[in-house]
Amino acid sequence: MDNVKEIMAKLQEPFLPDEIEWRIGSTNKEKTRGLALAYVTNRAIQNRLDNIFGCSGWKNEYREWRGNSQLCGISIK
Repeated sequence: MDNVKEIMAKLQEPFLPDEIEWRIGSTNKEKTRGLALAYVTNRAIQNRLDNIFGCSGWKNEYREWRGNSQLCGISIK
């Protein structure tokens, strides 16, 4: 897949419903209401990158960020 437009179109395709997970974000003081946050699973992102670039066509790296947190970067070869 060499065409940049074709690659971008594949990267921008919507994820399937089973590739989306939900968690509760901020809540009110009484904890009776919360903000539902949707996010894409790591596996869905890995599968998409594998399908477009091949297993060795991309990589991710982690580094420490602000003490106990981790910062993840994704690179495309």
